[in-house]
Amino acid sequence: MEKLTIAKKNEILRERAFDMLIKEGLLNDKLFKVAGSKFMVNVEFEGEQIPVRIDFVVPKIDPEDTCQFAEDFAELYTQEQEEKERAKQEKQKAKEKKIARDKALREKKKKEKEEGQ
Repeated sequence: MEKLTIAKKNEILRERAFDMLIKEGLLNDKLFKVAGSKFMVNVEFEGEQIPVRIDFVVPKIDPEDTCQFAEDFAELYTQEQEEKERAKQEKQKAKEKKIARDKALREKKKKEKEEGQ
């Protein structure tokens, strides 16, 4: 199994906690209130039980905000994720282009050096 980064492991744990909320309802003894709007659930990961905190937050929304409902926030989040992915792909393409350019330049200099001798 590949080594997981802490960030990736935490992402998996959050997803599993969310799945537990959705699939099991967790209106039973698996969800524990730890403070005001903070709850915790134990999530199994590689045979180990790991606590994951779930925070319920009611955002402050001004009437002039474009996001007024949960669907609006979800749509905005999706758009932001798509923009990040596009930027990542563009950066990768630019990197590949630079590598190809540098390789061609090295080959050209190598040829010039060989011809000069």
